[in-house]
This record gives sequence, C-alpha cells and structure tokens, in this order.
Amino acid sequence: MKRATKIQLGIGIVAVVASCLFLTMLGDRARQKELWTDGRAVRVSTLGAPVREVLWRPAEPLPGAAGGSTDEYEPRYSADGTTLVFVRGRAGQNADLFTSRWSPTGWSEPTPIQSVNTPNDELGPELSQDGTSLYFYSDRPGGLGGYDLWVSHSSEGQWGTPTNLGPRVNSPWNEYGPALSAAGDRLYFSSNRPRAGEAATPDNSWSATVREHRTRHDYDLYIAPLGESTSANAEGVTALNTPADEGAPAVSPAGDFLYFASDREGGLGGFDLYRARIADNGDVGPPENLGVAINSPANDLDPALTSDGFRLCFSSDRQMTSGPIDITGPGSLNTSRAPHYSLWSSASREVYRTNEVFIGPSAWSLIWPWVLLLVLTVPPAPALRASAPR
Repeated sequence: MKRATKIQLGIGIVAVVASCLFLTMLGDRARQKELWTDGRAVRVSTLGAPVREVLWRPAEPLPGAAGGSTDEYEPRYSADGTTLVFVRGRAGQNADLFTSRWSPTGWSEPTPIQSVNTPNDELGPELSQDGTSLYFYSDRPGGLGGYDLWVSHSSEGQWGTPTNLGPRVNSPWNEYGPALSAAGDRLYFSSNRPRAGEAATPDNSWSATVREHRTRHDYDLYIAPLGESTSANAEGVTALNTPADEGAPAVSPAGDFLYFASDREGGLGGFDLYRARIADNGDVGPPENLGVAINSPANDLDPALTSDGFRLCFSSDRQMTSGPIDITGPGSLNTSRAPHYSLWSSASREVYRTNEVFIGPSAWSLIWPWVLLLVLTVPPAPALRASAPR
C-alpha cells in the first residue's frame, strides 16, 4: 500500500472516531434537560414553569396549649388531622402521653392515654398512617437499658400492651423520638449510643432526649427497617450526624423530607429545627435551617406536620407572646427562655414581592447627622429677620 494511501486511511479512521465521539457527546447533551422536581411525581421543565414562592408564617402558640404552666412537647398529628398526641410532664418526673381532638370550636381538653401510661416515663408518640399503631419511648421495666422504643397496637378502640422493638433497634443507651417513613417500613429515631468504632462509655445522662445536661455522648439520628422479615440493624444517618446533637426526627407525610432538631453551629441559638430532602432511593440531602419564622434564640424542638404537609407544630421554651412574632422589625426575637416547654405552630404560605417603607435604627443612623447639620447651619427665624435689609 502506498504511503499516501496509508495516510489517507489513517486520517479517515481518526475522522470517523472523532465523529462518533462528537455525536455521542451531542446525544448526551441533547438528552440532558433541566427540570423542577420533588424527587417523585413532579417533573416539569424549568422553561416557563409556574414556580411558586413559599415561606413559613411567624410561629404562634398553639391554641389551647398550657402556655408555660407545665411542659408540653413532642406533638404528633393523626393522618386525618383530628387527633393530636403529645407529652405532658418533664422526663424523669412521670411524663405521660396525652391526646386532644379537634372540632370546629378548637382542640379539646387533653386526656391521658391510660392503657399506655405507667409510673415511668412515656414520651415521643408516633402514630402509624392507619392509626392502629402507637410508637413511643419509655424507661419502663423490660427494656435493654435507658430509654427504649416501644409500640402498642389498638384493638376495638383500645391500645394494647406495648412491646419492645428489640435489639435490632434498641441498645443499652437511650433511644428516643420514633418517626415512621411515609410507607411505614422504616423507623427514624435518635440515640446517644457510641458510634461504630467508638469505645463504649457509661451513660451518665440525666434523663431522656437532647434536653439532657451535656455530660454524655451526643445524640445522632438512626434509621432501622421494620417488619418480621428483616434482620437488619439500625444504622446512623451519616449525612446529617455531627459532633453536636441531632434528634427529634419527623418525616413529612409525602415522605420527601426529614425534619429534625440540632444545636449545631450556624443556628439562631439553642436547638433549631432543620429539614433535609429524602430521595427516592432513601439517600438524605444536605440540611437547611427553617429560619427565623420558626426558630428563635431559645430551644426549638420536636417538629410535627399535618397530613397535607403545610402546617408545622413544634415545642419551644421561648417566652410566650400574645400574637405572632414580628420577624421584620428590630428586636423582634425574644432571647429569654421560659421555665417550661410549650407547643407552637406555623403554616407555609404562598408569598409575593412588594415594597414597604421602613426606617429602622440602621436607616436613622444614616439620616440623623444630616438632620443635625441642617439644624445647626440654618439660623432661627428671629436672626433672619434681624439680618434682613430695611
């Protein structure tokens, strides 16, 4: 074969390979399409999509809450939104589970769940979607140590004898805050057990939940599969756990977000509420702080959402106010803490942009020197009359 022919053949082969690579890259590029998605059913092109803007309303005390006369925390709504289950009383002092029912006149007077409550603590209620299972945590006898997770099943309208969730979930340390996945096949919770590879140390905790004195191991988030067919143990949610405390998990009704509380750096102070998106494959995305409409410099914990996912209930030891907190004005966030935890609520609302004139301290600090200069340089009216030509 002549040299020129060989060169032409080589050039042809290179051209064909380059063309194939170019077409492959072009095809990949053509197949890429930017979308708005919730990770599930919503898949809409970003071109011309009617995206809405949503914010949380400033939190208000839950109507009918005790308002500081006793501790009320760890709320949970039933799937139909007509029942609220929560804890009344401080951990270590016979805390019990209570229920309240909604009617057009408001929430009813709370009543204790007598068939579940004991002289020990019962805390952290979580109702299954069908309302037939009640998960909670307790330091009652029969557990593995500390506070364990338990479940009670209803029969003919009565809650049955609770059973311990066993060693695949519980440990000799404290487990608290059960939160079911939307499908009910996984359970999120928090524990101060040693992490994998850490040496076991005695648990010198004061009582349950992240409200304990920090003379113990920090709390982390865990997830465990449920069902008799599984033998897998609980695993840490490593994407969210830090050397600070993470606890009080709650899953949105659609199963697309994991809400939790943490005292990590970067918050407003004390414990703040965060949320992280849950992907279809179960992976958890980065956390985002719920912001000043929900959080405060006090402790904000125990998120719970209604079945539509638009209303949030939580507990806080901030001082009670007669109305919503004004988050637009100066000094609006109350930094003092109440002696008790109370229930608060908020709702997400669609918002629109507008302009308002507001002269706050920062604006006045720019204006007042010029006002003072004007006053000092302009002579008073008598002086002007005296200097006028006659």
